[in-house]
Amino acid sequence: MQLKEHAYKILVVSSSDRMAAALAKIIVSTNLSNPVVASSIPQAKRLVVERTFDFMIISSPVGHDNPIEFAIDTHEECGTGIIILTRDSEYEETYDKTHEYGILTLSKPTPTELFIQALRMLTSSKTKMELSKLKSPSSMTLKDKMEEIRITNEAKLLLMKYEKLSEGDAHKQILKTAMDYRLSKSEVAHQIIEKYSTRRGGNANE
Repeated sequence: MQLKEHAYKILVVSSSDRMAAALAKIIVSTNLSNPVVASSIPQAKRLVVERTFDFMIISSPVGHDNPIEFAIDTHEECGTGIIILTRDSEYEETYDKTHEYGILTLSKPTPTELFIQALRMLTSSKTKMELSKLKSPSSMTLKDKMEEIRITNEAKLLLMKYEKLSEGDAHKQILKTAMDYRLSKSEVAHQIIEKYSTRRGGNANE
């Protein structure tokens, strides 16, 4: 599946050459980017200082370094969209520490289609935020909009994983439920996250 071609700047962080090559191949196949690869957290930190990245994909663990703090700092300071691929045994800890920042966590092995869907959500979120900044002020603040996008993306990922829905169908289900029960998208998303809270986990690539 190909995404709309766009010159996004993407950094792949992985201490495994095989994993880095596999992720880079998928990203290139979507026409999103020809990603830059870092094999360690120190190298990734230097690259982040030297240039701006739209998105960062981290395959955890990265050597002996824990990437969680680095991911949070980079997201907060640079606004970088981030996906962390983590071992099943570390999924809960990674998710608990990062989800409130809008960082997406996927367990390995991650199906290619799910990874591409997560990439699509990052690009969609970035586009929505750029449009929100251009629009006139409304009753929903930029911070509120960012939170709605974050929580909705999290809910969509869970529907994609457990209900085997496409990203589009997951989005439609959230909208339909919101309309049927006169709820906000955020309220529906919270209900979905609560429903699957005891079932989180998954597969691991390496």
